[in-house]
Amino acid sequence: MSPTSKSTKNLDFSRLRFGATAWSWYAPNPNDRVNFEESVTEIRKLNFPDDLGEERYIEVLSILPTLSGNQEKSPVAATMKRIADDHNMRVIVTGFIPNMPGAASLYSLQVVERRIAVDLVKRGIDYASNFSRNDYAILAGPIQGVHESFPENVPTSDEMMDMEKYFVDTVKEELVPYARERKVKLSFEPLNHDESILVLRPGKTALDIIKRINDPFVGLNVDTVHYAQEAEGCFIEAIANTLRSGKAFNLHLCEHNRKQFGTGDIGSCTRDLIEKIISAIPSESVLYAGLENFFPGLHRPLRIWRPDTIDPKQVVRNAANYLKEKLSD
Repeated sequence: MSPTSKSTKNLDFSRLRFGATAWSWYAPNPNDRVNFEESVTEIRKLNFPDDLGEERYIEVLSILPTLSGNQEKSPVAATMKRIADDHNMRVIVTGFIPNMPGAASLYSLQVVERRIAVDLVKRGIDYASNFSRNDYAILAGPIQGVHESFPENVPTSDEMMDMEKYFVDTVKEELVPYARERKVKLSFEPLNHDESILVLRPGKTALDIIKRINDPFVGLNVDTVHYAQEAEGCFIEAIANTLRSGKAFNLHLCEHNRKQFGTGDIGSCTRDLIEKIISAIPSESVLYAGLENFFPGLHRPLRIWRPDTIDPKQVVRNAANYLKEKLSD
């Protein structure tokens, strides 16, 4: 029996699926089959705990405004799906609407901006539907849209209430029927205040809003960075509460400085974090938990500084080794 198996004998990994984000390796390009296949192969080889189930997952980034035409039967996506299936991996599509002048969002006070966001998310749903596995697919990330909160446009409390209502109504009325028909789950990622107006504030606020939508096809993409910054009280407990609700579909294990997981404050409490995560996953659910790292080749709105001299593959390998080591303590 391996050291990990001995030290984690009381941890039930059966409902946890580990993986990583493809943008840990390369600037996202959906037509780059070589990079995608390389990423899939690397994730399959990662040194995750020995007693985890066989299924892994990979997240691929889709800048939603770049999607055009009918995405439901994409030849490129079909090739990616075949590669992933050959490695027993789920593909989760992370959608992103960049912040820009006249930015679109599902919670905008402007009806035109909400309409643009709905159309963009529908494109993402169409694209994600190519990757159905076990009878559903997942579109995750900040698909609600991103509005940075500059001093000149900080919403009033009344405006925030309106924005929450617009978000709930738009998702329920415009997106849920569309996603259900295509069997695509929507996993919204709450962001921190430096990146967006906090309509979906990590923790209780985001969870309460998702509960108002009250649909099994709508949940949350939990990110350790955003929860560590914004959640009231202990961020690990805030994450656990979200998981216990059954409303979390996937989780990003991301360091506070967006560098290699295990080099900062969040990685230092890995053992406690994973134990709380495992104990909080409902018995009828599975949770996809992936290592997330950023590097300079990314699309500009997502770019976080990291030395170019570090091999992206090695960063993720080191993070996976660190994860296994902490679970072996």
